[in-house]
Amino acid sequence: MPLLVVETLPDAESKIATTIIPAMASAVPHVLETIARFLPSHDALAAFLHALPRDLLTPSMQALSALVELALVPTLALDFEVPLAFELHGRLSRDVCALIQATLPLAPRVHVRYAIYERCDVELLEKYLCDALVEVTIKCSWHPMVLDDAFFMRDTLLACPRLERLRIVRGHSSALLDPLWLNALLSVLPRVRHFHFRGYRLTSVSHTEFASALLAWLEAPQSLSLALRDVALGLDRQASPLATALVAAIGTSTSLQSLRLRDVDLFKYGVSHLPPQLVHLEWDKYAAPSSFPPTLPRTMARALLEAAQLRSLGCAQLTSAIDRDMLRPALSRLTHASIFAPQQNIPRLLRGLPHLRHLERLDLKRNELTTTQLEAFVRLLRDLPHLRHLNLAENSLEMTDLQHIFAAHLPLATLNVAYHPCAWNQFVHLVPTLVDAMRTMTRVNVFSQWWRHEHHVAILNALATAYGDGAFYVSSHRGSASIDAKTQSVIASLGLGRQWQKPQCALLF
Repeated sequence: MPLLVVETLPDAESKIATTIIPAMASAVPHVLETIARFLPSHDALAAFLHALPRDLLTPSMQALSALVELALVPTLALDFEVPLAFELHGRLSRDVCALIQATLPLAPRVHVRYAIYERCDVELLEKYLCDALVEVTIKCSWHPMVLDDAFFMRDTLLACPRLERLRIVRGHSSALLDPLWLNALLSVLPRVRHFHFRGYRLTSVSHTEFASALLAWLEAPQSLSLALRDVALGLDRQASPLATALVAAIGTSTSLQSLRLRDVDLFKYGVSHLPPQLVHLEWDKYAAPSSFPPTLPRTMARALLEAAQLRSLGCAQLTSAIDRDMLRPALSRLTHASIFAPQQNIPRLLRGLPHLRHLERLDLKRNELTTTQLEAFVRLLRDLPHLRHLNLAENSLEMTDLQHIFAAHLPLATLNVAYHPCAWNQFVHLVPTLVDAMRTMTRVNVFSQWWRHEHHVAILNALATAYGDGAFYVSSHRGSASIDAKTQSVIASLGLGRQWQKPQCALLF
């Protein structure tokens, strides 16, 4: 008799949804632990843990099971992915950190996306997460921070053997980063492969120190991704040798694969060269029209052609050149495009889209498509045979627009129409069309910041009426404070929660 029987069922994305049927498995808890490491998806791991009795689980697996249950609660900012990784988006909790520490035999990766700025948070990192930490976010807030805390943070991060991502984000719009704090954090830079720096004002002394440290990091072989946002380096690109060297280092890097530059004075007009191995580029993706050139600079267009491996591009000026023949070789290689189109450039966007033949993911967040343009846009999407992920969040999508999108039955896996202005009493009438559309999808986000508990209840009742064979379940859009405990109890009472025994589309709102 076999120790385990594993049944696999194809889900809507032709991946694998795994259900474990235990049989005489009490003798092999460590085999179960090994299997957990190799399950193919987030849902498969959750279903696997859900199916196993607790007495078959090792202590590490019990902690993992508890964390997975916590991750399902929308008020706790904890996510998990496979290969096993935990993402912390909220204030660090001692209990959660201790559970993560108990899973260390499973070799998890821990990403702290919540911006830590107090010594107590750093102490939790040091005590529980040091051996698994791969990403940390630091916020040097406007609250005064003593220098001892800077040294303690530096020493803690240097002691994390797997740390590879360092994010430094602004805590206040007028925050001036203390030079001593900056030096303490920059001493960690040679240890990381991914660096993100956002929005601090730098002193005149710090400008040179920061640029010099960044130049040395770009020239090192471990630099994989760089993101700079809202940074005034205060260097003259024409007159400063350091500025010239920094711009040149991007084009000559032999390792850089991802580059994101948004509102950085030194790169206002882009770069003249991009490394051939670059895969992902974002340049002034959502910048205000007054802060960037209205059209794509010719030097930047030539640089795009140099990046032979470029597959992901986000660029505010892209729509000014998307229908140009000279850019067609670069655009035809893209699998992911993030486009911000001013109203006057949307006709060019519609002309250029058919040339993005290999596109798998399209992000049109914060655009202003009119109803007529949206109808033409939806028709064009059928000419993109590989498109599986569409993001139309923060567009002014009214009821008729949403109806048109849902009724189009596009062959998508994920659809995001969050932050739309459609009123709840209008959205209720869209529910049957939405439920029908979700039969072929894995995730749909319809979050509206205007809906409250009583609105959710009305929509949930309409969803329950159209539930049918249970092809979807209802969950929370991350950061949605309006999905409270009362709404969660309504979801449970209507039977709209997750069913682990079957593939389902996640409906987020």
